[in-house]
Amino acid sequence: MEKLRRDTVRCEFQFTVTPQNRQVFEGEPVTFECRAMFDDEIDFSWTRNGIPVPVRERPKFGTPQRVYQSGANLHIRAVNGTLDRGDYVCLATARASGARVASPAATLDVIVLWSS
Repeated sequence: MEKLRRDTVRCEFQFTVTPQNRQVFEGEPVTFECRAMFDDEIDFSWTRNGIPVPVRERPKFGTPQRVYQSGANLHIRAVNGTLDRGDYVCLATARASGARVASPAATLDVIVLWSS
């Protein structure tokens, strides 16, 4: 039986803040926070259920998009139960080396109130 070899990769950075599970009512805003050592040398992106979240930087003027990124943080202005529920992961990529680290997943649970 062949032994499995585990290679270790030296990582230049690590997360200092990781996204946390959130439970919000539909229509409310939510923010997922993410920070890493050497933030100014890292590009951040997000996935929901393994699929990249299409985001834009918050505009300096005017109303931001419904989903936008400010620095490393992901903001959803008005949560939609169908579109936004799921597991969110922050991806940090070092500009110099291309090394990428994924945060633990944070689950967004959306509470939908039904009126009769």
